[in-house]
Amino acid sequence: MEILKKYSILSLLAAACLFSSCEEEFDVKVEDTRPRIFLQGMVSPFSSSPIYVYKAVSVGGTRSDAHKYTLRDVSLKVNGTEVGLAEEGNLGWRSEVDYSEGDELEFTISTKETGVATACTTIPEMLGFSADSSMVEGNIIYNIQFDESLDEDSKFAVAVIRTDDQFRNIASMPLSKPGSDETLLGALSPDFREVRLPFLYVCEALDGAIFNGKEVGSDKRLSVEVSYIESEGQDYMLLLYTLSEELYGYLNAEYNKNNNVLSMLGLAPSNFAYSNVDGGYGVLGGYSLRGWIK
Repeated sequence: MEILKKYSILSLLAAACLFSSCEEEFDVKVEDTRPRIFLQGMVSPFSSSPIYVYKAVSVGGTRSDAHKYTLRDVSLKVNGTEVGLAEEGNLGWRSEVDYSEGDELEFTISTKETGVATACTTIPEMLGFSADSSMVEGNIIYNIQFDESLDEDSKFAVAVIRTDDQFRNIASMPLSKPGSDETLLGALSPDFREVRLPFLYVCEALDGAIFNGKEVGSDKRLSVEVSYIESEGQDYMLLLYTLSEELYGYLNAEYNKNNNVLSMLGLAPSNFAYSNVDGGYGVLGGYSLRGWIK
């Protein structure tokens, strides 16, 4: 079996070299050239992140086609009641009220160039959990024990960060399963579905992993490992995100797009597989977040 795995890896590498040496230019022809709204909003009671709106144009469009859209109307309803919006730069809006777990959001925008786009999500109730950690051979092992709030339909993400007391310097740490070997086969078959989590403070993105309740098992326990780097004034923090269905679907689609055989060969298809924006593209998703420091 090990010999078969080695030959499979060698075949993949050989195919990668073969395809990378063949290049041909071609024209992309797109029948529908109408501009569409691209929306990106990842909101939480933890951080009142803006909902950003862009005008997406076809691959055959010109740079001038992507200029700023002409706004007609924009609104945000929280639990069916419209709330005030504060403009965030020229491309985003921030709610003037704080969100709470369980809130239902409906965001609608209309522009002269793209028409109307609407997206809905719910900020999920935070999963209950406890945690502990131990040091083993220069690595930190975090053990997460969920309570009865976790079931097969639960969606969540995990990340570990290294930060100072004022959160001025933040670095996310690569996750692995405790005791896993760093091999080529392991690189081709990662332990977790690793994604970028652009949710914390002023950071653009963090490295983390997404999960669903079915992956945790009946004992409702999950363990992750990170390398320990000793640094004065630095703490390690475990972050647990509870994700809405919409945000989980978006992140899972991102993972699937970037982690398949075609992607390994540089031939991944350019289409995106998930959006909950009616009349446009992108995502409006909610999340809840808790941190744990030993």
